[in-house]
Amino acid sequence: MIGWRFPILDGGNEQGFNNSGIETFNGAEMYDNLAREICQNSLDAKDDAIDGPVIVRFTTQEIKISQYKEMSELLKTVNKCKEYWSDRMDEKLRHFFASMESLESNDNICILRISDENTCGLEGAKAGKNEKSKWRALAHADGVSDKGDDSGGSYGIGKNAPFVCSQLRTVFYNTYAKDGIRAFQGSARLMTHLNDEGEETVGTGHFCNKATKGPIFGQDACSIRDLFPRNLYGTDVIVVGFYKTANWQDAIERAIVKNFFNAIYEGKLVVQVDNREISANRLTEIIMKHATGDEEMNVILELFEARTLEDHQVIKTKLLEEDDVELYVRLSDKYNRKVAELRNTGMIIRIRGKNVPKAYSAVMIVRGKELNKVLKSMEPPRHDRWDPEIITDEKKKKQGKNLRTKLIAWVNKTIDELCKSDAAIEIDPDGISQFLPDELQDGNIKDNKSSNELEVKTKIQKVTIKKVVTTNEKSAGRNIEGKAEEGTVNNATSGGNDGTKTSGAGTGGGKDKVGVPNTGTKTINRPALLKQRVYQTADKKYRAIIMMEDDCTDVYLSVTAIGDDGTKEPLIISSYEKNGCVEIVNSTKAGPFRLKGNVMEQIELSLELKEKMLIKLDVQ
Repeated sequence: MIGWRFPILDGGNEQGFNNSGIETFNGAEMYDNLAREICQNSLDAKDDAIDGPVIVRFTTQEIKISQYKEMSELLKTVNKCKEYWSDRMDEKLRHFFASMESLESNDNICILRISDENTCGLEGAKAGKNEKSKWRALAHADGVSDKGDDSGGSYGIGKNAPFVCSQLRTVFYNTYAKDGIRAFQGSARLMTHLNDEGEETVGTGHFCNKATKGPIFGQDACSIRDLFPRNLYGTDVIVVGFYKTANWQDAIERAIVKNFFNAIYEGKLVVQVDNREISANRLTEIIMKHATGDEEMNVILELFEARTLEDHQVIKTKLLEEDDVELYVRLSDKYNRKVAELRNTGMIIRIRGKNVPKAYSAVMIVRGKELNKVLKSMEPPRHDRWDPEIITDEKKKKQGKNLRTKLIAWVNKTIDELCKSDAAIEIDPDGISQFLPDELQDGNIKDNKSSNELEVKTKIQKVTIKKVVTTNEKSAGRNIEGKAEEGTVNNATSGGNDGTKTSGAGTGGGKDKVGVPNTGTKTINRPALLKQRVYQTADKKYRAIIMMEDDCTDVYLSVTAIGDDGTKEPLIISSYEKNGCVEIVNSTKAGPFRLKGNVMEQIELSLELKEKMLIKLDVQ
């Protein structure tokens, strides 16, 4: 018997409307997330026996709900959910049920079919419970992935992206796989309700063969499955009740070129959105269309030019294997100094900034299989950065951190060398570029600057450096024991004038050096603070850069958050890293540090509070 099956709750946890997996991909970038996850999955499933690109098609159609038992039965289940939760509804749930009433009254529902070709399909639909199965990982499991080491996804969470685009939170899967099996199954992410026998159910149900509790195969009669015939190997993801806005085609098209321009350019991917084709020979035209008046897409256009125009420079290096990293760099006064980071799948992982005197655009592609494997293990579910802390094995975590550091350092060094200024008016006065963050942004290419970020976009005409003298102050003393301790030091330096708030008088954390305890005065010598800078890095740490006039021991750092109303709150520093050594702090002060005079010293601070904020660095 074919139909919807929601298993009995049997004393398990009641499941409500909110679903963390779905919410991961919800929001303004709904279409972007859909296109990104779908195309990544299709590229991962490429049939290597076939020449030519993976082809992905997005097409919509309207169907009558009353003509398909599968749809009528699903809406009856939604009404049971409404009865079960009638006394516990919030605004979000009321809106969901109101949209269901609209679907029933109109008797029409929009279906989005996303179909791929030149792929292997979802093999393993008839595999045993303990056997690997790409079908079961997608259609009948949560948090499960069955992909290779060089693929894009590894969490099995990206499958939630299509559910965000469904009014009914329902998706059908249809495949013809290379193992010769045709399979079809639906998945509905609803909520706990009472079935016809009055028993509580789980929130996730499947449209399946209720007798076998498994997928619907080719020989089974299924009217809604027959709407989506397949003659070639591949997979359909069918979004039921698709949120079809007036500009959905533009939104999908924009998301495709934004995330996959390199895969399309290299002939790995072709996408069709209804009657529009996104292929290599139309890529320039499409990107330029979306770049008009769109700052984010204008950066994509710059990156595309850096990757494709003949006057770019191509540099390769070896981290694990020969030529396993490629860097494409193009110089132009109009560019925004951005670097795109990609793995071999062809999807952009993140876009960051790198400050240098000359304007440029750059694309870094990791080609090596082994390096791709390591970087994949460091990607979170959204695949928007490389974070070594994700790795649980300490040895592999250390390796990942080391490789990530080497990779970014090589890219930065290469860009530095290519973008050295040879013009008198493009200068780096007194090493000012050292105070600018190498990575301005992490994944988000929109220019949302906080006050602790600084980017030079105008030519510097004149720079005046005011030297600050060493302080030598005397203050009334008191009887104290003759030992080193943290105290209060009046430091007359005013800090740097580079966009961050700094304090005039530093609150002392240095160790006061005193002789025999007595009553009188004591003299504290503190070398002048010549420069300081603090900014948030890509991994949500804060990098403090300071320069003292002379050698200095027993220096402490503290960080204060500045509220919109001017309120100040000391922040807890979890740990710091200097010269490769990490120290756990869990205090409002980090140190003591031994600093050299007239040397740019860098200290990485990990704060307990991770969000970006306006902060003040105090050097004590």
